[in-house]
Amino acid sequence: DITGDVETDIWDPEITSRNSSSFVLQIQDAEIQNSTPVKIDITAKDLFEIIGMQFALDLDGLTLVNFIDGTIDVNQDNFRIDENNRLRFSWNHFEAITGSAGSVLFSLIVSPIHSGRISDMLSLNDKILNSEMYTGDDAEITEIEIEMIQGVASSSQDQLFQTEPNPFSSTTELRFQ
Repeated sequence: DITGDVETDIWDPEITSRNSSSFVLQIQDAEIQNSTPVKIDITAKDLFEIIGMQFALDLDGLTLVNFIDGTIDVNQDNFRIDENNRLRFSWNHFEAITGSAGSVLFSLIVSPIHSGRISDMLSLNDKILNSEMYTGDDAEITEIEIEMIQGVASSSQDQLFQTEPNPFSSTTELRFQ
């Protein structure tokens, strides 16, 4: 429910999953700086064939600037930011979209309100919307999970200098700092 207007049973507010398998969305974790827009690629961990998906993300300290298409086409009708800065996403397609492991499904352009790590600012919220992917002709339901990939920290101080071939030797010297 992208608009958030569906009423749940007040006596049983818990949302239950209907499948034990999961589809993993990967996000490269990184330190991000206040007010500097960042592109966050949402990639598939495994090979996939998908006809739809839905999920909600808490954007703690992030402002959504834009959605960018990847393997799936996304438009304004597919997402909404609610009053609590939660992104609700719902997408489907009339025929299956396939992709390989590492495929970028879509990207988020966000502007951080404060500096911090993406993993501390972005998380699934299954309390307001089941995180599900739909596959096959019978729309089999698969739970969605997010995996933060830890990258190798690099410094702007890292430098690779010009190679220095030695015409009298069979070796080449590579210098870096």
